[in-house]
Amino acid sequence: MSALSQWFTTLTATDRISLFVGIGSIAIGIVAALAGAWFGSYSAFKLARRQVQQDLREKRHSALIATQYALMSQWNLLEGIRQNFLEPYRNENKRFIKMDILFVTERALSIPLSEITFIAESNDANLFQEIYLSEQRYLACLNGLEILRNEVERFHNNPNLLHKDFDTTTGIARLEPAKPGIDLNRETFRLKEATDGVYNVVDKTLPAIAEMIPKLAKFMLKEFPKEKALGFTPISKSQTPS
Repeated sequence: MSALSQWFTTLTATDRISLFVGIGSIAIGIVAALAGAWFGSYSAFKLARRQVQQDLREKRHSALIATQYALMSQWNLLEGIRQNFLEPYRNENKRFIKMDILFVTERALSIPLSEITFIAESNDANLFQEIYLSEQRYLACLNGLEILRNEVERFHNNPNLLHKDFDTTTGIARLEPAKPGIDLNRETFRLKEATDGVYNVVDKTLPAIAEMIPKLAKFMLKEFPKEKALGFTPISKSQTPS
C-alpha cells in the first residue's frame, strides 16, 4: 500500500468529506475559468466576424452606388452629345458633310467592375454581365466619335476635294472634285459610314443604359433593403428613331 493510500485511510469521514469538497471546488473553479476564457474568446470572435461582415456589406453597397453614378454619368454625357451634336443634323440630306468636328474632352465615370463581382454570385448573376456590356457600349460610342472626328478632319484635308463657297457661320461648303474623274461618293464613303455608325451606336446605347439604371436599383433594394439607392430621372427622353 502506498503512503498516500495509508494517509487516506487514517482520515476520518469528516476529513474525507472536506477533502472531496475542496477538490470539487478547485475543479469547479478551473472549469469556470476555462468556460469564461472560451466564452470571452468566442464573443470576441463573433464580434470581429460581425464587424468584418458589416464592413464588407458597406463596401459592396458603396460599390453599387458608385456603379449607379457611373451609369448616370455615361448616359448624361451621351445624351448631351445626342442633343447638341447629332440631332441638329439627323434628318439633313448628306448630313455627313455638314457636321462639326467634335472633341470629346469630358469623360464620364468608370464602372468599378472589380468591386461588384459579387453580383455574379447572387441570384441575379446575369446582371453583372449586363452592366459590363452596358459600359462596353458606352466605350464603343466614344470610339465611334473618335473615328468620326478623324474622318471629318480627313475629309476637310482631302486634296481630291474642293470646298467652294465656304460659309464661315455654318462651316458648310459646296463640294466639288479637285479634278475630272474623281468620284465624290467614293471620296466621302468613309465619312458617311463613320457618321451613320455613330448615330446607330448612340441610338442603341442610350436606351440600354437607361434600362440598366433602374434594374440595378431594383437589385440594390433587394440585396440591401435597409439602404438607399439612387433614383434616375432623365432630363429629357432620347428621341431615337423607331
